[in-house]
Amino acid sequence: MLIHDSLYQSSSDVTSATADQTNSNSRHSMPMQIANRTFHGLWHGWQAAVAGACQTILASEVRRERNALLDLNDQQLRDIGIDRITAKREAQRSWLDLPTGRSR
Repeated sequence: MLIHDSLYQSSSDVTSATADQTNSNSRHSMPMQIANRTFHGLWHGWQAAVAGACQTILASEVRRERNALLDLNDQQLRDIGIDRITAKREAQRSWLDLPTGRSR
């Protein structure tokens, strides 16, 4: 018998070892799938929560800036190119009405 022949398993040994691994993997695959789905759901839930918080922070900042327009005098409003009526209209906009360029 050659030395390298003893290093190789017979085909029946390989088949039974593969079957054992398949059975072992099938026992562990369902809990892993559940864990992966749970992690996936938690991850996307966390992302949605952070995105919602960022959107709320941005909305409150825009609202504060719009209200600050009301505190400016007529000369300051002319300096930025708007009149009192436009400033009042801007301050009355909904807090969810965000400028498209600032939504990021």
